[in-house]
Amino acid sequence: MPEIDQATSEVKTTAPTVVVAILAVGTVLLLLLYLGLSRYYNGQELKALVEGAEATGQSYNVIIHNGLTGRYSFNVN
Repeated sequence: MPEIDQATSEVKTTAPTVVVAILAVGTVLLLLLYLGLSRYYNGQELKALVEGAEATGQSYNVIIHNGLTGRYSFNVN
Protein backbone atom coordinates (compact mmCIF):
# COMPACT_ATOMS: atom_id res chain seq x y z
CA MET A 1 0.00 0.00 0.00
CA PRO A 2 2.91 2.46 0.07
CA GLU A 3 2.30 3.14 -3.65
CA ILE A 4 -1.21 4.36 -2.87
CA ASP A 5 0.04 6.59 -0.08
CA GLN A 6 2.73 8.01 -2.37
CA ALA A 7 0.21 8.63 -5.19
CA THR A 8 -2.16 10.37 -2.77
CA SER A 9 0.70 12.48 -1.47
CA GLU A 10 1.67 13.51 -5.03
CA VAL A 11 -1.91 14.52 -5.84
CA LYS A 12 -2.09 16.62 -2.68
CA THR A 13 1.12 18.47 -3.54
CA THR A 14 0.33 19.08 -7.22
CA ALA A 15 -3.28 20.21 -6.71
CA PRO A 16 -2.36 23.67 -5.29
CA THR A 17 0.16 24.13 -8.10
CA VAL A 18 -2.50 23.40 -10.71
CA VAL A 19 -4.94 25.81 -9.07
CA VAL A 20 -2.34 28.58 -8.95
CA ALA A 21 -1.43 27.97 -12.60
CA ILE A 22 -5.08 28.14 -13.65
CA LEU A 23 -5.57 31.37 -11.71
CA ALA A 24 -2.43 32.90 -13.24
CA VAL A 25 -3.45 31.99 -16.78
CA GLY A 26 -6.99 33.24 -16.16
CA THR A 27 -5.70 36.54 -14.82
CA VAL A 28 -3.47 37.05 -17.84
CA LEU A 29 -6.35 36.26 -20.21
CA LEU A 30 -8.65 38.70 -18.42
CA LEU A 31 -5.96 41.39 -18.59
CA LEU A 32 -5.54 40.83 -22.33
CA LEU A 33 -9.30 40.95 -22.81
CA TYR A 34 -9.53 44.20 -20.86
CA LEU A 35 -6.69 45.80 -22.81
CA GLY A 36 -8.09 44.71 -26.15
CA LEU A 37 -11.62 45.89 -25.42
CA SER A 38 -10.43 49.18 -23.93
CA ARG A 39 -8.30 49.91 -26.96
CA TYR A 40 -11.07 48.95 -29.39
CA TYR A 41 -13.84 50.99 -27.75
CA ASN A 42 -11.62 54.01 -27.13
CA GLY A 43 -10.59 53.89 -30.79
CA GLN A 44 -14.22 53.71 -31.94
CA GLU A 45 -15.20 56.59 -29.69
CA LEU A 46 -12.28 58.73 -30.84
CA LYS A 47 -13.07 57.97 -34.48
CA ALA A 48 -16.66 59.15 -33.98
CA LEU A 49 -15.48 62.35 -32.24
CA VAL A 50 -13.00 63.16 -35.01
CA GLU A 51 -15.55 62.48 -37.74
CA GLY A 52 -18.10 64.70 -35.98
CA ALA A 53 -15.63 67.55 -35.57
CA GLU A 54 -14.51 67.31 -39.19
CA ALA A 55 -18.11 67.16 -40.44
CA THR A 56 -18.93 70.43 -38.68
CA GLY A 57 -15.65 72.08 -39.70
CA GLN A 58 -14.36 72.44 -36.16
CA SER A 59 -10.70 72.25 -35.28
CA TYR A 60 -9.76 69.77 -32.59
CA ASN A 61 -6.85 68.53 -30.56
CA VAL A 62 -6.26 64.85 -29.72
CA ILE A 63 -3.72 63.61 -27.20
CA ILE A 64 -3.17 59.87 -26.81
CA HIS A 65 -2.17 59.28 -23.18
CA ASN A 66 -1.75 55.52 -23.30
CA GLY A 67 -1.08 53.69 -26.56
CA LEU A 68 -1.77 50.32 -24.99
CA THR A 69 -5.32 51.06 -23.86
CA GLY A 70 -5.99 53.95 -26.24
CA ARG A 71 -6.78 56.40 -23.43
CA TYR A 72 -7.01 59.88 -24.94
CA SER A 73 -8.03 63.51 -24.50
CA PHE A 74 -10.14 65.24 -27.14
CA ASN A 75 -10.66 69.00 -27.19
CA VAL A 76 -12.54 71.08 -29.71
CA ASN A 77 -10.97 74.49 -30.31
